[in-house]
Amino acid sequence: MSSKKGNLLFISLLILIWGVALFLTNPSGNFPLNDDWMYSRQVYQLYTNHTYHIVNEYSPVLVSQVLWGTLFCLPYGFSFIALRISGILLGLVGSIVFYLLINRLLNNKLLSFLCSLLLVCNPFFFCLSNSFMTDVPFLTFSLISLILFIKALEKPGTNILLLASFAAIMATFIRQFGVIIPIAYGMVILLQRKQPLREKILNILPAIIIGTLLYVGLQILKSIGFGAYDRTEIGTFITDPLLFLQIKIRTGLALYYSGFFLLPLLILLKNPLKNTSQRQKIFIGIFSALFIIPLYSAWELLPLGNYLNTGGIGPITLKFEQEHLPDFPQPIIIALRTIALAGALLLLVHTGKAFSEMIEAIRKKTITESLRRKIFVTLCLMGYTFLVSVPYFFFDRYTLYFLPFFLIIILPGQIELVNLKLRRVAVSATVLFVFMAYSVIGTHDYFSWQRARWDALHYLTEEKKISAHDIDGGYEFNGWYIGVKYPEKPGRSWWFVDKDDYTVTQNMQDGYTAITFGYDKYYPFGSNEIYILYKDK
Repeated sequence: MSSKKGNLLFISLLILIWGVALFLTNPSGNFPLNDDWMYSRQVYQLYTNHTYHIVNEYSPVLVSQVLWGTLFCLPYGFSFIALRISGILLGLVGSIVFYLLINRLLNNKLLSFLCSLLLVCNPFFFCLSNSFMTDVPFLTFSLISLILFIKALEKPGTNILLLASFAAIMATFIRQFGVIIPIAYGMVILLQRKQPLREKILNILPAIIIGTLLYVGLQILKSIGFGAYDRTEIGTFITDPLLFLQIKIRTGLALYYSGFFLLPLLILLKNPLKNTSQRQKIFIGIFSALFIIPLYSAWELLPLGNYLNTGGIGPITLKFEQEHLPDFPQPIIIALRTIALAGALLLLVHTGKAFSEMIEAIRKKTITESLRRKIFVTLCLMGYTFLVSVPYFFFDRYTLYFLPFFLIIILPGQIELVNLKLRRVAVSATVLFVFMAYSVIGTHDYFSWQRARWDALHYLTEEKKISAHDIDGGYEFNGWYIGVKYPEKPGRSWWFVDKDDYTVTQNMQDGYTAITFGYDKYYPFGSNEIYILYKDK
């Protein structure tokens, strides 16, 4: 089978799996999800009023995503469905680009397909692809930028640098963190001592240009109401005494989540300590030991919650929900934490080996093409780890971005370490299937209750003509229809609620009359209810 036919086969399989998963999920419904009401508002303003509107000062820069979403609204007008389709398409593109990226590094289509499945089956990636959230668009454009910059490392050229820079600009103007990629590329170029000065200048230009564009863009956005990430705020973040604590805890969380979701691959890799020198083993041991404190600090925080919680997939955005979330039995919590710890330790050992090889090559000045790629991706990983630790807020979905970085670092040069014995393959395939099943079932149920919730809200607003100001319909509803922060009041939700004469929730409360809306779930299979609660006047 030719290389092109082989790639076409695996890409076709990815598209088929993506399509079947979407069919089983049924991500239909003209409504926002989580924070994407804010980002959708900016598309709505651009599409209808031709202005760029800032909803939340702590929103990401988002210019690229707003333009991307607006393109999908051009045929039939603004809708959340159009924006969701734009996210679904980017999710599929991201999985295909990741397959091509890994295959370029390994020249092993089957292993590259497994790596791309790790992304598709990841519940963060799959669920967030079915929304207009920034996570998957940012990751997709980052992956496109990575593969193009890696091509530029292998065969420098103006055209490939322009394409790589454009993808990096798209990523940066979704989330500022994208500026790390051209900076890391420029740093790797500076390590190449024999390169002519003219070529070095050409190769560090993307970092200078994109950094300048980001700075100018932030100043323009600041002038129209976007001021959270100006130089003063960044300086405040970096000098905050809590920064070290945040880096420590978030590094631990990133290792736990990455180790857990990379298990299907880690299971297949042979012992990385074989065929290594005593010096390397000592380095790997010291390297792994450095992360004991971050792992210990994050242990009690697992699972972190937000997108993945004991209620399934999707953040809790309705009143009375948080106190009614089911509690996992403690043995299950301990079991999940232990599996995550085992995965994190395995990941650290493989990463430690990769780092030891990089350091040894730099010391001996024998940096190969493969090691340059590793150094480039490692610098990206380190930069992202630092920047994602700077803000005060942190969500479990932020750990998604670590997965492809870790995979790229530990895999190149490791093909001979893959163990394809039947038992290991069976365990790996089973874990991967569990991840995919959880992603599909959880995302389906998330959409199912969202549709019931919005049916209830449309009943109130459209049939009963009740003002949104009298309704607590949850974070997305009150954000989209009101978006104004009211003074705190005991018993009232924080999310833009004016009056809560009517409350939409999944839980009955004493002293209220209820109107019931049913919906079906895959797990537990059967019918469930959404309630409109109101007090008789």
